[in-house]
Amino acid sequence: MSGSRALLIFAKTPKPGKVKTRLLAAVSPEVAAALHKACIADTLRLARKMRGCDVLVFAAGGTSYFRRVLRGQESGARLRVLPQRGADLGARMESAFRKCFAMGYREVVVIGTDTPWMGAERVRHAFLGLTLNDVVIGPAEDGGYYLLGMRKLWRRFFGGFPGARSGCCRSH
Repeated sequence: MSGSRALLIFAKTPKPGKVKTRLLAAVSPEVAAALHKACIADTLRLARKMRGCDVLVFAAGGTSYFRRVLRGQESGARLRVLPQRGADLGARMESAFRKCFAMGYREVVVIGTDTPWMGAERVRHAFLGLTLNDVVIGPAEDGGYYLLGMRKLWRRFFGGFPGARSGCCRSH
């Protein structure tokens, strides 16, 4: 750990037939996986713009793909890959936040790979919001969220809340 802030990226290994499954009626599994890889690349570009925080990629479906992608890449942020742990998205997100707080991080923000459009400024704004608030949320139109930040663990955001199953990291 190099600082008090952590940006978590929830990501899924881009295996054909396992990612972007809602698109499979219109495109092949390989095309869907290629789109997912592009979203990962865009999100990692966003992460490289971040200063003053560590970046932790929490990977579903194994960590080897992400370790290969990140190997030898320079960035202003320290990048690390960890496995997701938990039975469902809410449990995996709670576990990731819990781990980061146990590691000593005081401000933690999570994003997925489906929102590279949001830009680094929104993430910086979320960390700024955490200087005054215990929780920050980037609300999604479907009632979920595309970004969630916390200064302490608020378990209510990981079970029974629409964002635990949709919004941020929906396909992860």
